[in-house]
Amino acid sequence: MAEPANCSNLVQIQNLCQAICSNNSACVGTCLGYLEDEITKQRLSLYRPHKPFKTQETTSILSLGSVLASNAIGHRRFSAGHRLRLAVLLSTNLLQLYRTPWLADTWDHNDIAFLDGIGDDSLKDPFVSCNTNHVNDSSPADNGIPVSAWEDMVLNRSLFALGILLIELCLGKPFEELRDEAMAGKGRVSAASDFAVANQLLDEVMNEFGDRWAYIEASLNDIFTEQNESVDAKTYVQRKMGLYTVIFNYCSRERRPGLYERRDRAAELHGRLDEYLKQHLQGLRNASTEYVTALNRYEKAAQYNSQVFNPVNREYAFLEQDQGKKVHDIYSLHMIRWKEYMGPDPRPVVDGGEHD
Repeated sequence: MAEPANCSNLVQIQNLCQAICSNNSACVGTCLGYLEDEITKQRLSLYRPHKPFKTQETTSILSLGSVLASNAIGHRRFSAGHRLRLAVLLSTNLLQLYRTPWLADTWDHNDIAFLDGIGDDSLKDPFVSCNTNHVNDSSPADNGIPVSAWEDMVLNRSLFALGILLIELCLGKPFEELRDEAMAGKGRVSAASDFAVANQLLDEVMNEFGDRWAYIEASLNDIFTEQNESVDAKTYVQRKMGLYTVIFNYCSRERRPGLYERRDRAAELHGRLDEYLKQHLQGLRNASTEYVTALNRYEKAAQYNSQVFNPVNREYAFLEQDQGKKVHDIYSLHMIRWKEYMGPDPRPVVDGGEHD
């Protein structure tokens, strides 16, 4: 979105529609010229795509907001990969248009459009629409929120709009629906409430697309090295509850998965924890560590993990055991792996306990 290179060799576009509809094949993939804002004198170069967007199969123009709304009830399906691709594509281009006359300060998902076609590329390429009658208008959208409220809560409305858009793409729903779910009819919609809802939804975004295992693995490292023991009681509880919540949300609450999906997710964490234990014990066996000291520390970690990984027991291990399958609960898994890698425990192995 910077000034086009070799701008002196390009022509200023006076009629945008005429330039876009031009059939000059020599211009495919090349710069057609530039637009220039009459007030700011900023320039925007226009390139012809290698593959034309508009085809005979195009039936209508859809906003991202309408697609997300229908996606939520199953009429349209944006896969997770598609939504992530759109997030990257739109972020890149919207940031390039940031603080230019071609993107208003206040915009939302209704300003992102798709050409709805019949082929496989339907809804693949988004367009940013621009109302030339108000591109220089920096006033907030007409939602009943005073300007002062926006200025107090949201320092940069355009970037806040981008944040809202990314949340919508991650969770696959329009923000209006996400807001209704979060507020449950309580309170008045305002800039402050939207800011609070967006902040609240970040945890859900993390559960959906964040590097969940990296967080769990870092927590396990602290547990097995007793780093948690060096913090105050409040921090200790916060860390424990934080780890439990991540595991619980993934196995149980996140997006309200079905029974088999919950079991698959819990099985995934069970398997990754098992691999972690094997690697940890292999390193412990290779180190010069006093046996009883190492065992006491390991057993304490096993008890801790049995509590925070309880959703994995409930959604996977216990269910598999009820069906007669040989799947170890979290505590037993720890102690069995210890015996395999470090040798028999001279004390009796304590069972993980009965489950309901």
